[in-house]
Formats: sequence, structure tokens, C-alpha cells
Amino acid sequence: MAIEIRNIIGEVIYVVDRADLRGADLRDADLRLADLRGVDLRDVDLRGANLRDADLRFAGLRDADLRGADLRGAIVSDATDVLHCIGVMVEGL
Repeated sequence: MAIEIRNIIGEVIYVVDRADLRGADLRDADLRLADLRGVDLRDVDLRGANLRDADLRFAGLRDADLRGADLRGAIVSDATDVLHCIGVMVEGL
């Protein structure tokens, strides 16, 4: 199943197999409410991306760059390698 990734003004910037986005440039992408369960996001540039209320369960996040990304309300339980992301501060561990 393919998914479309759009930028903040609604232009499609990627249409991909939902399983693998490794190394993609998704800076400033509007991913609000995106279903990214199980997607491989290793080494993805998500700087400034809007990930509000996105579902990232079981997503692979090793070395993803999340500096400036909006993760409010995002579900990251069971995501892998959250502690190996760039720009993520985890509280309560």
C-alpha cells in the first residue's frame, strides 16, 4: 500500500511504500495525523515537520533528525530507537 507525503502547502513530495522511508528528506512536511505505524524512518530528516497526533507505533526511528519537529500528541509507544534520534529529549525514564 502506498502513502502520499505532503508538504505544508499540500503538494505531494513523496509517494512511497509505507514500509520504507529510510533517508528521505521530509523537512517541514505536514504529517499531522499521519499513520506511520511500522514505517522505517531511519536516517529521515524530519526537521521542522509537523507530526502532531501522528501514529508512530513500531516505527524505526534510529538517527532520524527531529530537531524542531512538533510531536505534540504523537503516539511513539513501541517505536524503536527513540533514544537514538537527533533532537529528541525524553523525560520520565
